Amino acid sequence: MNIFKSSFIKTTIAICLSLSLFMPVKASSKSNVTNQISDINEQKKNTESNINDAKNKVGNLESAKTKLETYLDDLNTQLTQMSDKLAELGNQINAKEEEITVTKQELEAAKEKEAKQYDDMKKRIKYMYENGTTQYLEIFFESKSLTDALNRAEYIVQIYDYDQDMLDRYEQTKTEIADKEALMVEEQSQLYSLQDEVEAQQQKVAEIVASTSTKISQYSNEITATEKKAKEYEAKLAEQNNTLENLKKVQAEQKAAAEKAAADKAAKEKAEKEAVTKSEQSTDTTTTSTSTTETISSSGGDLAMLAAIIQCEAGGESTEGKLAVGSVVINRVRSSAYPNTVVGVIYQSGQFTPVASGRFALVLSQGASSSCTSAAQQVLNGYSSGSWLHFKVANPEIDGTVIGNHVFY
Repeated sequence: MNIFKSSFIKTTIAICLSLSLFMPVKASSKSNVTNQISDINEQKKNTESNINDAKNKVGNLESAKTKLETYLDDLNTQLTQMSDKLAELGNQINAKEEEITVTKQELEAAKEKEAKQYDDMKKRIKYMYENGTTQYLEIFFESKSLTDALNRAEYIVQIYDYDQDMLDRYEQTKTEIADKEALMVEEQSQLYSLQDEVEAQQQKVAEIVASTSTKISQYSNEITATEKKAKEYEAKLAEQNNTLENLKKVQAEQKAAAEKAAADKAAKEKAEKEAVTKSEQSTDTTTTSTSTTETISSSGGDLAMLAAIIQCEAGGESTEGKLAVGSVVINRVRSSAYPNTVVGVIYQSGQFTPVASGRFALVLSQGASSSCTSAAQQVLNGYSSGSWLHFKVANPEIDGTVIGNHVFY
């Protein structure tokens, strides 16, 4: 009766501890934080990608803007040169107009002089025609000598020749001045045509300048907007980093709390085990254990942790390899050189790499595979593969028993 009662108490305690260790709320909380960290990391990647895209876009826009500004400088230089050219053409046109005005005045003066000379000559010819015979006779009779008469007659001829020569000369001058005026008018026309052409080019360049300035302004606005967006992404990234740090703190706190809870439960199990043992001894002092098995008193928590460490260390090994890892853990529990609980052995500093890396906690929260759980149960029920206290990846330099990929010693 006492033995049955003891077994019932142990079973009840094991079930309670198992339920308390794997409460859905805690598992859900850990999983939720892990998922949040994963989501934040993914969001960070997207944000960093957006920042890089924005910076690349700003760089391209700056390059295009710089090229347009250089082009605009060239256009402004062209406009300046055209303005100087137009000013020069204006001066030339003004000078040409003044020359034409002077030439016209000279032409009018020449025409007037020609007309006067022509009138004077006509008067003299008329006079000589009307009084020609009498005058010649008077000149002849009044002359003191024949030589004097000839000289006077020659003088009259010279006057006539002079009038004719001057008339021819003025006619030639008038023709030259008229030709000069026509040439100046033609040159003036050419200057006006050149002026119109330069003004048309200037207008065209001015339109290009206006269009280019508009494009530069658009680039500037787009650069400002993109830089603003990049700053928003950077602020968002900083916020995501802050959130990630907070989540990691929560995760670390949860891990520490889980480890502490496991240690507290192990200690509680040990105390309860000792209490049950004392109770059995006090109720039946004449009864002694006749079992020859090496069964280790355990709870659901020990089973879960032993199964998890087996999966971490030998999840891909055969059943024999899984049982060997479990045996090492239980051998340490029995050894005075190690902690006397499963949780104490597993969490002992520097002993099991998966514990330090966090992989053990992840497997523990998700639950070990059925094969690893079965191996852990067999070992807790008393099965032992050997008396080993250590195992490592198979190494020919280590003297021990090789099972699968490990050597046990």
